Formats: sequence, C-alpha cells, structure tokens
Amino acid sequence: MSDIPCSSTDPIPGRRDPAEEAIEEFAAITGVDEALAHFFLQDYDFELQKGLNAYYRQQEREKTKAEKRAHESVDESDDDVVMLDAPDNTPKRVKLDTFPEDITVLSWNIDGLDGGNLETRLKGVTIIIAKENPEVILLQEVVHAHMDTINKRFGNMYCIVVPFDKGMPYFTVTMVSKNIVCRTQEVKPFGNTKMGRTMTVFDGYWRKLHLVVIHSHLESMREHAATRKAQFNECMKTLEKNIGSNTLVLFAGDLNIRDTEVGTLSPAVKDAWIAAGSDIKTKYTWDCKLNHNKGISPNVRCRFDRLYYAGVYKKVEFRLVGTSQINRIFCHPSDHFGIVCKFTEPIDK
Repeated sequence: MSDIPCSSTDPIPGRRDPAEEAIEEFAAITGVDEALAHFFLQDYDFELQKGLNAYYRQQEREKTKAEKRAHESVDESDDDVVMLDAPDNTPKRVKLDTFPEDITVLSWNIDGLDGGNLETRLKGVTIIIAKENPEVILLQEVVHAHMDTINKRFGNMYCIVVPFDKGMPYFTVTMVSKNIVCRTQEVKPFGNTKMGRTMTVFDGYWRKLHLVVIHSHLESMREHAATRKAQFNECMKTLEKNIGSNTLVLFAGDLNIRDTEVGTLSPAVKDAWIAAGSDIKTKYTWDCKLNHNKGISPNVRCRFDRLYYAGVYKKVEFRLVGTSQINRIFCHPSDHFGIVCKFTEPIDK
C-alpha cells in the first residue's frame, strides 16, 4: 500500500466501494449518521439487509428495555439490590454495594490540527470508539469542527466535559458514561502553560466504585520539558490525594512525557502499560515506523500516550486502536494510536 500523505484529497481510482454504497443507503433508510451505519454493517460484511435487520432488532430491544426501566422495581427484602435486564432480557440481581466487574477507558489524540480528510478521519475515530464501547473516553487535539459530530454521536450516552475557553483552536474532551453518577467536574488551566493546556478532573460514583478521572494534554515538544514535568507532577499530586479504599483514580492523555521526565512514582501508582506486561507491540503510540500520516523518519517512536492509575482492580489489559489505515484515504485516523485499558477483577469479587 502506498504512503499517501494524510492531507491528500485525491480520489481513489476505480469504481466505488460497495461497502460505501451500503453505508450511505443504510444511513438514508434509518436516519443515522454514516459512522453508526458503518458500525452496524461491518459485522455483516456490509450486506445491507442483514445490517438493517440487526439495527431494527436492537431498536426493538432498546424500546423493551426502556419500558421495563419505567417499571423497574426494587427487591424490598434487600434495599441494596435492584433488578436489571440482562442481554437476553432475563432479570438479574445487581448489588449496589459491589464494584462493577470491569471498566474500560479509551484515550486518543485525534489530531484535529491536521485539516486533511478531517471528517473522514473523525468518522473512523467514532466507529472505533463505538465498537470499543468504553465507560470513559478521553480525546486530545479536538477542534471545534469535531464538536457537532461528537455531541450528536455521544451526547445521549456520555457526560461531556470541555474546557471553557472557546478561543482555543484545539482542546481536550472528556466523556464519562451516564451510568456513572457525576459528583463534580472541573477544568483547571495550568499556570505555566504557553499552549493553553488544562487538567480536567471528573469525580463520580458507579455503584460502590468511586471513580476519579484526571485528563490532560501536557505541554508538547522536547524544549518544554521543564514545563511538562511541572504539569505532570501537578496531575500526579491530584491522583495521589484521591487514592482511597473504594476508589479507582486515573490520570491519562497525550502526556508527551519521556521516561527520564517521570521521576519516582508513589508505590500505589501504576503505569498501565507496564502493569499489563510491557508488551513491545503496544509500547509506541506515536510511531512513525508504522504510522506515516506525518511523513516523519521511521526512527521516531515515542510512548507519549499513557495511563497511570491506583485503585481497586487487580488486573489491567492494555491495547492500541487506530493502527490500521482507512482504505479510502490511505492514512490512519490520527498520527497517534489510541490506547484502551480495561480494568478487571475488583478486589471484593
């Protein structure tokens, strides 16, 4: 496959892809956007009728669930137990004084500063996020042109937190599932930033779990190492002060950090990539050897995107997303790969 720069807008030679035609027709029939159409069709080899059948089956299930939720009852013999619908529509008992079995976090710098194929690349991002279905989504280098799609695609399912300075050309977006009850949310500008960088802190509860999410895009470029280290330490202090017995506290984003800049961490704090086994295949998130969006030397490989955590889960899985090119435009959704961390095995299981 040739390495066409991401900003290229040249059409692909040859006839139109039948998958694209199916996506457009699905969107026209159902009224959903093309990202969601892609999501439904991809599991059915882009066969239109099979995808439509799956979509309408899900719509019917959602309608049934909504009707049941309207009449949801609590078991009077046990005030901390509620009846919820399982995927097969059979009731199951969920104790409110237990931790969720797992929680998934996705963090991704989606490179909105590159205007080339911006809409198509964003569709690729939203398709991948929809397939992952994480409880927490942390996006960096979001631009204003992204926001209509983000709000439309995720607004019904997630609490969306954005910085308050509308004059910034790019910013972070923090999204947390509405299953998680928000207690507080705050965006704090760094006092030393020259790039408009901020720290977002979301504090909420999911059943017994107290969840604190610290999200940032730290100062970029090697020459700003001192500024970045101070920002990193400020976020890390926020993480450490929120450590608690029923708490999962996360600090993640495009941290631009080098290993030599991290310093000594508290014994309670773990680096998710290291805790998951330090797999070399998932180490580099800005990897110019595998991702040619920027046309930079393949020797440039950095672990800029990270997640640090402390809390109540024994195991974490670490994966990369966005590692394949979008066929139609011959570039990746972003110059960064996204990271996905799934926390499992709560301590009270």
